[in-house]
Amino acid sequence: MYEVRKIAGCFFLAVFLLLLPLNGTSQNRFVLDEGKKSDRIAFKLLNNLMLIPVTINGVELTFLLDTGVSSTILFGAAVQDSLRLQNKKSIKIQGLGQNGSVSAYKSVNNKIKIGAAYDLNHSLYVVYDESLNFSPRMGVPIHGIIGYDFFRSFLVRTNYMSKTIKFWDPRNHDFKNCRNCESFDIVLNNKKPFVTTKMTIQDSMKYTTLLVDSGSSDAVWLFDEFNVFSNGPTKYFEDFLGLGLSGDIHGKRSRIQQLKLGDFVLKDVHVAIPEAESIAKARKYAKRDGSLGGEFLRRFTVFYDYPNNRIKLRKNSNFSDPFHYNMSGITVAHDGIEMIKEKFSSFNSSDYFTDRAGQSQQYTGVSLVEESRIVLVPRYIIAAVSKGSSAARMGLEVGDEIIEINGAAAHKMQLSELNELFRSKEGRTVTLRVRNNNVESKVKITLKKIL
Repeated sequence: MYEVRKIAGCFFLAVFLLLLPLNGTSQNRFVLDEGKKSDRIAFKLLNNLMLIPVTINGVELTFLLDTGVSSTILFGAAVQDSLRLQNKKSIKIQGLGQNGSVSAYKSVNNKIKIGAAYDLNHSLYVVYDESLNFSPRMGVPIHGIIGYDFFRSFLVRTNYMSKTIKFWDPRNHDFKNCRNCESFDIVLNNKKPFVTTKMTIQDSMKYTTLLVDSGSSDAVWLFDEFNVFSNGPTKYFEDFLGLGLSGDIHGKRSRIQQLKLGDFVLKDVHVAIPEAESIAKARKYAKRDGSLGGEFLRRFTVFYDYPNNRIKLRKNSNFSDPFHYNMSGITVAHDGIEMIKEKFSSFNSSDYFTDRAGQSQQYTGVSLVEESRIVLVPRYIIAAVSKGSSAARMGLEVGDEIIEINGAAAHKMQLSELNELFRSKEGRTVTLRVRNNNVESKVKITLKKIL
């Protein structure tokens, strides 16, 4: 019998980021501003995902750069009116998850710009279901995702250390002089890149065909549970893996002994195995065994060469980082903003002051004055609690608001910093002050490895 441990709700958006190909043939293609042969943009790295600024019809938004999607997707009804979207046609989209399709519409003739790259006739698919809000788990607004249309137009280098993306006109550049790089053939199926790896699972070596998916936070997804558990007992725990367009994605998390891509070898690698019902539509490519995600890709500088069906990898200083899960037992989400009264000190160097008798007196020094002001700050709540975890034993519940972490105001931390803390070091004690129904309490939880 397998050893089973359960945990609720991982914060990662394994997510909508694994959308299925959309109907229709995209003619979208970017070009560079006149006289430009290349450009470089910065990205934010949150939960192993690359967030980039994208301007659509003159409005700057934040998009996920995702090799795992074939078409440009826009989320959030709140921003659609300001974009002046034209020529809209209602459609249905089927994504990952066990539910049915969701309503959307296709909009054409849009102007889109990424750095010095632009497309004046860009088609995008707009999902206007307000319940599909992925921003709380990221802690920042996420307005959409873009993938194939950008990668097909350029040679693209993603540098996870400098957090920059450089892209070149493929007519004027190549990656032949890539030092310390290893090159791999990719198969572009349904506008998505696939690569072949070797995995060692319970002392058995297996070849696997994996989607190179920069839009997944995890290291590896495997679609065939039998490949992981076929040779006897394996530790795993059941988990919420992410949110798809068609509902929640649940499954198991475990480890494999080794992942080998060319001469690059990673050991003791975390894998997620989604339930078969959740990913049935993702297996249109019969050879696909799963995905390589951001937790793997962040260990390299990645060179994407779609025009020549190649990628190149050069390992970086993240390469030997151990693989960790969230060890806190809780999933934290951003829950909007709230107003608080914040105290601060200021210096008063006025030459005069009023004494207690109401008389004006000359003052030659500098005084420190305490004042207060009303500020808007992020609000963090517990979105899930793992069964059997230290957090559960200490009475933490879904909906609890986190006020302080280790004595510091929670609102002074970014959600990504909280998540890194919960993955940091086994045995570390984290002290939380939480509020539930206007009652505050202090709770200590101990980080503990799940596998």
